[in-house]
Amino acid sequence: MVSLSYVDDERDGRGWAFREHRGPDPVNGFTLLEQAYDATEKGYPGHISVPVLWDRRCGRIVSSNFPDLTFDLATQFEEWADRETDLYPEALRPEIDKLNAWLYHDVEAVATALEGALKDADADVRAHARHALTSG
Repeated sequence: MVSLSYVDDERDGRGWAFREHRGPDPVNGFTLLEQAYDATEKGYPGHISVPVLWDRRCGRIVSSNFPDLTFDLATQFEEWADRETDLYPEALRPEIDKLNAWLYHDVEAVATALEGALKDADADVRAHARHALTSG
């Protein structure tokens, strides 16, 4: 079974958190995503990012590589999947791969640059920029 947990939209000095309005992680009761990384590798020194794929049986993160997660769910978990839903249809794979390459390279680069620039901005500027980016 695959379940879904949501971290809060806002990060603070503690990083990504499971806050009150969405509740703690329902699988492990984590309140910080850092706890999942620490359970996977004690004292994890790297970047803590979302999304992650958590393996309940092994009790650890098995992937945090967001470009591959949809592909993994579509191709590596077929025996547990709803076969009527194809997340990575063979006929559309070249187009999907091209779009993902653009998203990963260009959009992620802009988002990372913006995040760095906003670190020095006040809370109102950050909130306005975040709203502009997400209100499509």
